[in-house]
Amino acid sequence: MEFYKILRKIPIFRNHSVIVEPLTGGLTNANFRIDDGANKYVARFGFKTNKHLGLNRTNEIYNYRIAAQLGIGPKVVKYYPEYNMLLVEYIDGKVINPKILPNFFNFHKTNSKITVFKVY
Repeated sequence: MEFYKILRKIPIFRNHSVIVEPLTGGLTNANFRIDDGANKYVARFGFKTNKHLGLNRTNEIYNYRIAAQLGIGPKVVKYYPEYNMLLVEYIDGKVINPKILPNFFNFHKTNSKITVFKVY
């Protein structure tokens, strides 16, 4: 998939100069940080193999929206099903992994918010 060509087709980026930076670490998506000068976004392109892994974009979007409502995740800007691309707002911060989690958050409080997610 030619991610950069697809991004040029997206209406909010079409007539703007944007900076696109690949984000590393995605196992089930190709992720890109996009800066249009006024806003920053993350474009998440799902791989075709995700269906074989049991991943579901509809459920992912649902969970993103709940996380945003709770103030613990980015807002969904738009989903482009023709490209299997989810566009979300970019939140500047650090990647949290199990080794550093206790240093940044009270895990019990974080975990209690996460339990409201829909489980399939």
